[in-house]
Amino acid sequence: MKQYIFILLIIIALIISNCKTTEKYSLEVPAVSKDEKIFYHTNYCYVFVPEHKQSKWLAYRLSSDMIEGNTKRSSRFYIDSLVTSGTATDSDYSGSGYDRGHLVPAGDMVFCEIAMKESFYYSNISPQIPAFNRGIWKNLESSVRNYAKNLNEIYVVTGPVLTDGLNYIGENKVSVPKYFYKTILVYNDSIKQGIAFLLPNERAEKKSVYCYSMSIRELEEILDINFYPDLSRRMSRKIETVSDTVFWKMYE
Repeated sequence: MKQYIFILLIIIALIISNCKTTEKYSLEVPAVSKDEKIFYHTNYCYVFVPEHKQSKWLAYRLSSDMIEGNTKRSSRFYIDSLVTSGTATDSDYSGSGYDRGHLVPAGDMVFCEIAMKESFYYSNISPQIPAFNRGIWKNLESSVRNYAKNLNEIYVVTGPVLTDGLNYIGENKVSVPKYFYKTILVYNDSIKQGIAFLLPNERAEKKSVYCYSMSIRELEEILDINFYPDLSRRMSRKIETVSDTVFWKMYE
């Protein structure tokens, strides 16, 4: 019996060791107001908005080794116990006509069972039109993984655009965003680049994700979010005011 427990503890330790922990105050974490609280899971952090029953943004680091795992995709969604005000539930989406759209993609969390499960928390889910979730949004997720693969390490902030007067689904009144966004930053000794995407929650009329790209600074002005506050003022001007689609296409 003792031998069995010892082996089990070793297995658990190995699983945990493969799950890199999100560092507080790391480069990818946006600025927050005094009324906002950052929650931390193993490999992403987020700010949750109770009125909309979803997160305002989620931030994480994505490296080439993280997308090389073979953890199986979960078939269940989970209530996030960190959010004491309550998240969405299965019943909110049942019969709604909307997909449970991942913000941090499950495909980015294949390196670790814990990270995979946490990507299925409802704090990481927003209502998305099926043609959007399975179309242009999926394409953008794939592009982001290619960036990580070819650039070795990137920083990502993603989320829905939450505004007043949105339609909602379910008894918990889960807001249906009209737009979703992603920002991507590569910041290493030799390369410093950034790009942002703002996509309408609908079937895409334009197939290329770059038709929806802009500079990070442009998106910051639209959403009133400082995505990368730890960048120096000089680096912020250099990186956030430019959207070099030629560069990103090279690493797609």
